[in-house]
Order: sequence, then structure tokens, then C-alpha cells
Amino acid sequence: MTDLYRIPVDEPNYSQLLETPVLFGRRDHVPPALRERGPIRLCAVRPGERNEQLYNDLSPGDGLLFYRGAKYDDANEGRYVAVGRVGEKVRLDETAATELFGTSVARRAYTVEEFTPNPWSRETVESLFGYTGYPQGPQRVHDERYGTVSGVFEELAGSEQAESGQGSPLDEIVRNALNGRGECDGCPARRVGNCKRVNPGLGDYDADIAFVTEEPKHSVNWDAHEDWAAWSGQYLRQRFLDADGGPYIQSLLDPLGVSIQDVWIADSLKCPTIRDEDLRTTAVPTDEAFSHCRPYLERELRDVDPDVVVALGNRASQRTLCVLGLSEEIHTKSDAGRVFETEPPVVVSPHWGAYNYTSDAEEARLTDAVRETLARVYG
Repeated sequence: MTDLYRIPVDEPNYSQLLETPVLFGRRDHVPPALRERGPIRLCAVRPGERNEQLYNDLSPGDGLLFYRGAKYDDANEGRYVAVGRVGEKVRLDETAATELFGTSVARRAYTVEEFTPNPWSRETVESLFGYTGYPQGPQRVHDERYGTVSGVFEELAGSEQAESGQGSPLDEIVRNALNGRGECDGCPARRVGNCKRVNPGLGDYDADIAFVTEEPKHSVNWDAHEDWAAWSGQYLRQRFLDADGGPYIQSLLDPLGVSIQDVWIADSLKCPTIRDEDLRTTAVPTDEAFSHCRPYLERELRDVDPDVVVALGNRASQRTLCVLGLSEEIHTKSDAGRVFETEPPVVVSPHWGAYNYTSDAEEARLTDAVRETLARVYG
């Protein structure tokens, strides 16, 4: 019977040697057994009597549950990130260990086969075994806690589909942002950790009216929510409705007899790109970030299929028009209430934050212009 092990992984070793297979052919200090093979994934154990005994016990085909904690990756705080199986064990000399793992003591290594990345919460994995803590070092899962390694992997695959809402494009955005997959791979917001504030959108994904704003400016702990739907409902009720954005949007909807809870509210950028000490975010290039977010916004407008879109702010207006095939320079103070006959039509509005810098009379003029156009287009 094969054994199953929980393996903590650190950075950058996880990203450089395990998550991405490496071709070792040109590394002189690597053992010939590795240089002669194609791209492989490699893991190592640190010295110590307990770790050395575990290494000796490892056998080809044993199952591996890889855990990455907050110490190494805040975006995946306390998550199991992949499964795999032991390939072959390899002894490294000090030079090879230093070159590969950044330390001369990581000399007991092994290749990893059947590597499958997927983010599972600690609760999901450990509920299978009755554990309450995460591993401080490599640890064998006792036989009585599972049937077969293959059975565990199959059950985890089912759990991932259930817990993440696989098939939901909104949960997919969250998963991609937190794990650097799909369109989020290589995004500058992901690289600096702003992805922890990802917002895939709020409200009714089958709405007749959609609003597109600029980017998230709120804090969120995705581990505290079962899925996007649970977060969206809670955030909309408890925070957004009473913040500046909620009352402004509702004021545009009132003449139509529509509730804010019946519209879709999107961010043209799904993660923050500005520096904000309260959110602990770092400034990144917005154009580069939008190149990653653009497919999300395109799919969003296609899926929601609204009768009209209200774009809130200069950048949000330009990005919305961009995904609908128009390149326009927008200045919302002069363009407020302007409508573009795209499919769907886009009504330009100032962002509610812009009214902090205008007089009451100017705010009323701009709001009335947007309200009148929206009523005409929607009606």
C-alpha cells in the first residue's frame, strides 16, 4: 500500500522547481540522472533526524499533498496547493543543493510525478483526516486516515469542484487572481500581492443594467467566504449600500424604479493598481494590468448581456468602450450623460469619488445629465 505525505513548500523553491518543471541538461553540478532527463519537478527535505527518516521511508508512487503557508505566500494563506507522487530519490552534493535550493543542506531530493496544482483550503483537506493544524515539516498521514492515495485525490477533486464553484466565471476570477492562473498569470497586480483584494463583481449577473467602475478599493478575506455568491451578497448589503457608491448608483436608478440589488456592478480592473496603505496595496502599471483584465470584462458584458451600461469615471469609460470596439478619450465632466451607440449602449458618468472635488451645483448638473440619459436609453 502506498503512503501519503503532507509536504510544506517554501518560496522560491515551489515556483522555480516544483510548480514549473525544469530542464537540468546544462547544469554541470546536477547529477547525471537529472541532466539526462527531460523537464522534471524537484523537491527536497531539510536535514534533521525526523526528516531524514521520512526521506528514507519515501517510495516511488507515494502520494504527496503540498502545503504553502502565509509565511511564504500571503495570497494563498494556509492552503494546500497541489498533489503529486514520488518519482525517484536523488542525492545532491553541496554545490548542486546550493544552486538548486539556495542552501547546501538540502541534499536529499526527489522528483515529483503526476503533479496537479489546485488550491484547497486547510479545512477541506484536513477534514478528510481529522487534523486541526497544518504541518511544520513533512508528515506521513497515518493509514487509518485514508483508504487509498488515489481515493484521496479523487475526493479532493470532487471537493475542489464543489467548494470553488467550478464553472462559475466569477469564482474562476478569484481563483486565477489568488493563484496566478489563466489571464492573471504574469499580471503586475498579482506579482505585488494586490490580488488579495480581487473583486470579480457585485450584484445580479443577469441584470438589465450594468455599471462599470474603475478598480477595487476595499479589503476582503476570500478564505472567510464559501464562494463569490456569499461574498457578493454580504458585501453589497453590509458595506456597499451605505458607502458613497451605493447611494450614487441608486440615485441614478430611482427614476427607473430599479433597485441597486437588481443591477450588475463591475470593476474594469479586478485588482487594485494604486498604492493604498490601508489596503496594503502597491502601485502597478494600469495599462499592463488591463491587458490581463480585458478578457474578463469582455466575458462579463457578454454573459450579463445588459440593455445598457453606465461607465463610471474616465478610465472605466475608456476601458468599457475599448472592449466594445471603440477607442475614445473620455473626460466625464464634459462628457457626463453622453451615450455611445455600441452594443450594448454605454452612458458616461463621473465616478462618485469625483464629486468630492466639485460644488453641489456642479454635482447636481452632472448627475442630472447622467440620470436623464439613462432614463431615455433604458426606457
